[in-house]
Amino acid sequence: MFPSDDAALDALRLEGDPEADAVVEQVYGSGKAAVRALNTYTRGLERNGAANAEDYPAVLRDLLASTDPVGTAAGGWDEARIAAGADLPFHYAIPLALILQLGTMPVLYAARRGVEVIGFTGRLKTEANRRSVETAQMVFDVNRRGGLQPEGCGRRSCQRVRLMHASVRYFIQRSGRWDPELGVPINQEDLLGTLYSFSVLIVDGITRMGGAIPETEAEAFYQRWRAAGELMGIRPEIIAPDLATARRHYERIQSRQFGPSPTNAALTEAWIRENHKSVLGLVSEEQIGEAMRFFIGTDAADALSLPGTPEDGRFARAHRRVFRKMDRLFPRGSRRRQATDTATTEFIRSWYLAERGPRRPTFALLEGLRDRRASPRSPAG
Repeated sequence: MFPSDDAALDALRLEGDPEADAVVEQVYGSGKAAVRALNTYTRGLERNGAANAEDYPAVLRDLLASTDPVGTAAGGWDEARIAAGADLPFHYAIPLALILQLGTMPVLYAARRGVEVIGFTGRLKTEANRRSVETAQMVFDVNRRGGLQPEGCGRRSCQRVRLMHASVRYFIQRSGRWDPELGVPINQEDLLGTLYSFSVLIVDGITRMGGAIPETEAEAFYQRWRAAGELMGIRPEIIAPDLATARRHYERIQSRQFGPSPTNAALTEAWIRENHKSVLGLVSEEQIGEAMRFFIGTDAADALSLPGTPEDGRFARAHRRVFRKMDRLFPRGSRRRQATDTATTEFIRSWYLAERGPRRPTFALLEGLRDRRASPRSPAG
């Protein structure tokens, strides 16, 4: 049963990912050589390969084995439905990429407590594009057809992100500079809100843009991400069982977490600036902010002080016209729609490859982590 009252959600903020945390603690406790050995595993994932499991520490083998049933019939999942969850990304590749860039990423900044993890490392101000690429890589891997199969790239991306999160928790909690009032870094409530931003927000964003998503397709997409959430270390019993329930739970988490802070203001400014550069200045920073407001909603947008009004503007009207024309000219099931969806999917992949360069992100465990937030002894910037 999902914990929907404040007391239960507050308890989730005190919980990280015990299984993955145990792996990381044991590895770091064994010295740098053990850390490098475990990073051999993440490099194997980077190449879409896999190292010999016998070479892994026993605690890591146990962790990976515990997630083997997730998303499979052996674990009680409807495998055909999980596979069908990749249909929505295939049919809406360009809108999904747009929502990821202008919706999913900025909505995470609106969570004033969870965003402090990013503020701690300073990565959004210094490495905005790299962190975007890392996040997008995981999302694209999960959404890829076959991505959640036993050796699929989506399954492996979720596993390595889980280990990376545990690594970040390890160093932040030992820094002596983390405010315990924020909860455990990358805690269960924050992970749950992130999961819903990759699923609920994307379905609702495409619908608001005018996409006619069949109910079965939207639900299959959510179930695929529900499996991904378990692979990333979220306790299965707290994940909403269906899309409608997830939408309500997401709203509840948002009402608790959204609010302004110096950290999310700085990150939002950096993200708008990065997107402005990526489109070569063809769209103004104000228009980018307005598009973000359209996707993330009034509460999150107000927390980030984004420009615009709650009413739909030119961005929304233009995209709805495009969707209506697409649905009329290229109806679902037609050869023209199949060809168009294939072409746009390949276009997004090609664009993304150009953005990230020839190498996949490593998601390697850290060998150290420095607090980059402003302090009296360390001025901002």
